[in-house]
Amino acid sequence: MTTIYITAQVFDGNLGEGWRDDAETAHAFADYLAERWEADLAELAETHKIEIDIEVCERTSGAASDVRVDCGEDWELSGEVEELLTTRDEAFGVFCNADESQYLAA
Repeated sequence: MTTIYITAQVFDGNLGEGWRDDAETAHAFADYLAERWEADLAELAETHKIEIDIEVCERTSGAASDVRVDCGEDWELSGEVEELLTTRDEAFGVFCNADESQYLAA
């Protein structure tokens, strides 16, 4: 069993206008993104351990680091995971339009 490590960052200053509290929204988006990625990798979770760590950086904007996938030396698995993951931009678009995030809107 290989452990799949996924790390990413969410900067609260990169969320755009229209949020009541940028930090609260960044944390909510990080939670949503982790759940989305867990769903993306549900089939792999049957045979691999998956650890997702999303760091929320408050009062920060700019270029967040790329999403990192580490499967040790199993490069084929790393490529498969990268193909399966929903992109941050796609996930953010869904998050912004979800009923669950409307309480965060200004």
